[in-house]
Amino acid sequence: MSTYEELELRVGYAGGCYVKGTATCVVQPEDYCDEGTFVPAHYTRSNSGHPLRYCAGDIEDVVIGRCGDSGKCSNLQSRCEDQSSFTVLDPTCTTTQDLSNEYGTFVTYGKCGDRCVWSSDDCLEGEAYIRDNPECTADKVQIGACFAGNAFCAVGQKSCTQPGLPDEPFWTHQEVQETVGANCFLSRLPGPPTASPVAAPPTVGTRQNNIVTASLNEGGFQTGTLVAIVAVVAVAVGIVIGMSSVYCKRTDEEAWKVEKQHTLPVEDLGTSERIEVADSENISDDVVICE
Repeated sequence: MSTYEELELRVGYAGGCYVKGTATCVVQPEDYCDEGTFVPAHYTRSNSGHPLRYCAGDIEDVVIGRCGDSGKCSNLQSRCEDQSSFTVLDPTCTTTQDLSNEYGTFVTYGKCGDRCVWSSDDCLEGEAYIRDNPECTADKVQIGACFAGNAFCAVGQKSCTQPGLPDEPFWTHQEVQETVGANCFLSRLPGPPTASPVAAPPTVGTRQNNIVTASLNEGGFQTGTLVAIVAVVAVAVGIVIGMSSVYCKRTDEEAWKVEKQHTLPVEDLGTSERIEVADSENISDDVVICE
């Protein structure tokens, strides 16, 4: 592996605690957790019956706080200019998105030098800390890992503590790269909102007249339907020509009159309709070409 960009990409896992008796997913033990109730991701993942096991997944949806002064979601109170304005848990703030608006704005984090980080504790000697950078979304925030037989990406040493057991070792982002050959980042970003279903095209209305009833089916005429329509139109045109012919005057100026009604059956779209056509009893014998 020649560069760190070629290393395996991993994301952080959440732990959990109880807040006033309510199970809550968190990335590390917080002051608002009931005392002694925090369990890290590597513990819940290895204990299938644990009541907080559902937290042991990607930390994409873990709820964080909000700075009242700037209105921005924040993982830490110290990132607010007015720290007294901080709301510890805002249900519309997650580690990845601000859900207080319909667009789901991505949450941003601070920087140490040119690295996006979880907190100022991640800065190396000589690196300046910036509390917020618009480019530092969760997928760019470098974190370390708790080593519990496997390296579980975590935001800091506090994430590796567990009640009644010794803390697991914590490795920095750089140590995980060098020791395990992996890049640990805070979280993947959620995908774009699911597109609304495309509305079905409006149903084309049925067209009716005295000759034929035709329907448009799924964007086009069926072949049989088209043939039936063409046949009916041809018959109708022929009838008109015939009637025009029989009404021509003979040399003795006697008008030809139609003496009988001729009925033509028409099959259309699977239904039988009959149309009444005024015609001579034998059209073929009565046609006269008018000059």
